[in-house]
Amino acid sequence: MSDELHAQSHIDTTFSEQIYRLPRIGFAYTPPTFAPDIVDPPSLQNGFVRFGCFNNISKINDGVIELWSRVLRETFNSELLLKWRHLADPFVQESLRSKFAKHGIEEERVLFDGASEHVDMLGQYGEIDIALDPFPFCGGLTTCEALWMGVPVVTLPKQRLASRQSTAILQTIGFSEWSAKSADEYVAIATRIASDGESLQSIRHSLRSRMQQSKLLNPQDLGQCLDRAFRELFFSFHASP
Repeated sequence: MSDELHAQSHIDTTFSEQIYRLPRIGFAYTPPTFAPDIVDPPSLQNGFVRFGCFNNISKINDGVIELWSRVLRETFNSELLLKWRHLADPFVQESLRSKFAKHGIEEERVLFDGASEHVDMLGQYGEIDIALDPFPFCGGLTTCEALWMGVPVVTLPKQRLASRQSTAILQTIGFSEWSAKSADEYVAIATRIASDGESLQSIRHSLRSRMQQSKLLNPQDLGQCLDRAFRELFFSFHASP
């Protein structure tokens, strides 16, 4: 069971069983009650844009680093903050810095932070302007949390379901324009958002209400869809010869 946003029609042949598609995104997000208030984009005071990614660093492969380096090179004086529990390790930091350096990114432009309490981690979204989604294994909960904290997320979906969680979330809340169709478009989207401080400010303080009005934050609707789906599958199974 999946949904139309994750499981596009052309992937049916890659599954041994028929996919049942829900008419809405196949999960719901419940924001934590302790989430901090949204703050202004840090670039308004810093004078430069800071990108960020709080995903598991196992998702940050060479292709991701190459593309993120393009984003950094094309966004003047920008930085990248990576946060994950293993990034407190200096060896891991140095390994990643060297990979970015191969693409012309100075070591001081890549920042690292390790584990912290959940509330503190959410608060750190106040330190970044734009979240960069990894690929082909993108964010899910991480994407929801970034958006809930007012941070736009740029994603590059592929064919597999595991690469389409962020694009499904963005389409559900009405920001499909942050979902790229190519590496070049990924860079273009990230740099376009970064270049418009007024729009970034507006996005920052409107994302929560957009999410609240969407089906992403409507578990009752999801429950009803699942109930209808299981009933349909049950009766379909018992009606078959």
